[in-house]
Amino acid sequence: MLKYYLADINFQDKQWKNAFQLYEQIMNLPFNEYSEKSTVNAILSLQNLNQILNTESLLVKLKKITVHEENINFANTNLMALYFSKGDFFKARDISNEILNQKYIDSNIYQDAIEVFARSSIYLKDSLAAYEKFKLLEDSPKSILAAEANYYKAYQFFLKGEYEKSNEIIANISNKYGNLGIWSAKSILLMAKNFIELDDSFQSSYILENLIENFKEFPNIKSIAEDLLIEVNRKISEKNSSFEIKKNINE
Repeated sequence: MLKYYLADINFQDKQWKNAFQLYEQIMNLPFNEYSEKSTVNAILSLQNLNQILNTESLLVKLKKITVHEENINFANTNLMALYFSKGDFFKARDISNEILNQKYIDSNIYQDAIEVFARSSIYLKDSLAAYEKFKLLEDSPKSILAAEANYYKAYQFFLKGEYEKSNEIIANISNKYGNLGIWSAKSILLMAKNFIELDDSFQSSYILENLIENFKEFPNIKSIAEDLLIEVNRKISEKNSSFEIKKNINE
């Protein structure tokens, strides 16, 4: 088909708009031997034109018409990322689960699917499902992903009231991964909360002061830490006042 070869020439020359228009004409024809490849290249052309949101219908169509596993994987991974970026977390989780249930899948895609499933579950307030998937990422070769997974492990122990165990995991995050930005900040904040629950005002105030001083690039976390520090210092002041009253009475 001449039109396909013209589209292909434009595609190879990175003339994405012209290529897409030609592939679109082919896709509108009755299904033929060029339909599937034209759909794939039309999607790639739109991606190169930064029109990611316009690829959804073509990705769904590709899943329906393809018999090639590589194109199923291509459609699923792109749909998963698209739904997640749009905030459609139910669909993102459904597609990620579909990927995880495939027999043969690239290890990087597999980890991406676990990550999307876990993050989508958090947004859907399904912490148990998120935790179950994050457990699979605790030894991820991606340090920031492993740190995030271990943070949620520590958070689960916090929710169960096992504050010392939670702090052990947080200490391990710090020792193993160093400063990883947001997850270091969140982990330190969680450690402070653990010490508050353990009624250790000295440790919690020290940690909060350091967090406020060293993680100014995360204003939301800094604000939470400042509010907690005010509460901790109030309790310290009340304890000191109570001690002074008792001391005066005894004298």
